[in-house]
Amino acid sequence: MKRQTLEEIKQMTKTKIMIVEDEAIVALTIERKLEIFGYEVLARVDTGEEAVQQVGEIQPDLLLMDIMLAGEMDGVETAAQIRTRFDIPVIYLTAYADEKTLQRAKVTEPFGYLLKPFEDRELHTTIEMALYKHRMERRLKERTFELEESLTILQERNRELDAFAHTVAHDLQNPLATMIGFAEVLEEDTTIISAQERQEYLGLIARNGHKMSTIIKSLLLLSSVRKQEIKSEPLDMAAVVIELQQRLAGMIDEYQPEIILPEPSAWPVALGYAPWVEEIWTNYFSNALKYGGQPPRVELGANLSENEELVQFWVRDNGPGLTPEEQAKLFVPFTRLNPSRVEGHGLGLSIVRRIAEKLDGQAGVESEVGQGSKFYFTLPNSP
Repeated sequence: MKRQTLEEIKQMTKTKIMIVEDEAIVALTIERKLEIFGYEVLARVDTGEEAVQQVGEIQPDLLLMDIMLAGEMDGVETAAQIRTRFDIPVIYLTAYADEKTLQRAKVTEPFGYLLKPFEDRELHTTIEMALYKHRMERRLKERTFELEESLTILQERNRELDAFAHTVAHDLQNPLATMIGFAEVLEEDTTIISAQERQEYLGLIARNGHKMSTIIKSLLLLSSVRKQEIKSEPLDMAAVVIELQQRLAGMIDEYQPEIILPEPSAWPVALGYAPWVEEIWTNYFSNALKYGGQPPRVELGANLSENEELVQFWVRDNGPGLTPEEQAKLFVPFTRLNPSRVEGHGLGLSIVRRIAEKLDGQAGVESEVGQGSKFYFTLPNSP
């Protein structure tokens, strides 16, 4: 590897300046002064239009801008465009400007003014102060952005903590109270309880225990998806769907749905993590059974996005459909749209959303009242 010379290193670290001045002699004089101070003059231009064009190409660190330029754009309008599009500091040069022009110049938030004719030291000091101010301003913006991101994450964590407390206080407390109640009855009144009643009570205790176990597993999964790092790999979606059907065999036997699937070879190959993707299918499929028509009709499918960068996988049901207000509440932790109809703990779709986002995809729903619902998730297409 070629070693850089000291001169080359100095050249790389030089502050690069563009001069926008329509008086050629003045521009040349300024350029010579800048070079004496060790700055690099990338260009000298005499119109605002040319300045805007070249700034995008050569990317200077700073502009010295004459306010009164020839052409359709004066220095103020030129500086405003450059400030907005390129975030490059501008120092105004002026021999005279009326009050209206000066007020316009203030709006563009310049990093300094130099009144012609100016001293060499004044030129050098103004440039260094402008560069320092711009560096500090950029760092402040970066720090503000970082703080806003941290605040967003903290607010999300606080919402999750509140929701977790709600689940522990209500969704776990209710089945626990039921279990304790029946256990106390079995303990205290053994002489008056028939064998059939005893079996019923034990069955209720077992069902509520399983319900608590399901809630705890869902909470752990919701937490682990955020923390766990996985490697996405090409998915055999036909095999994942087979696992899904085996996992939900009991529900399928109970609800007796009509199931419509693509041919195994028709599934597009996407990138993901099979255990998590199975969780998404499980949530969507089980909801289609519970909230679908009678009997449920459940259709699974997939299609490529227009740019073929993503694959959309979906489950379509024949349920009553969802209003826009109900759709807005979906994918929020601990939200149940119709708790009186089907028991649940409101964790499923929030897990779906978190998994999809962790796998560089999205989760969503398309629905109309009376037309059923289509729940989907996207994953990156496998190259």
